[in-house]
Amino acid sequence: MQNKPNILIVDDDSSVGFSLIGILKMENYKTASANSGKEAIEAIKNNNFDIAFFDIRLPDMNGVELLQAVREFNSSLIIIMMTAYASRDLIEEALQKGAVRCLKKPFDLPEALALVKKLIEK
Repeated sequence: MQNKPNILIVDDDSSVGFSLIGILKMENYKTASANSGKEAIEAIKNNNFDIAFFDIRLPDMNGVELLQAVREFNSSLIIIMMTAYASRDLIEEALQKGAVRCLKKPFDLPEALALVKKLIEK
């Protein structure tokens, strides 16, 4: 992975995306956002993202469905799930299908940044 990864934030709550993008940009990461699963799939197909944060609840599909759709054409993307109220079953399924972690919202932004830095080191 390059020194500063390209990161996609997928969340229909713009305040969450805005906050996370803000802290990542302060660290000079390249960032982009999507508000739906369909928008995220198109962004991932058309860009070279290293890490993606997927909300488990999106307007057009859940985060696990998005993860499965992305895995059909991109097996190397590092996926971190985010949730405020998703069921434990969806969280466990996401982790079983390859998400590296699930952050509960509202999450600690420095913790999210530390996670990104840790993943870069691997």
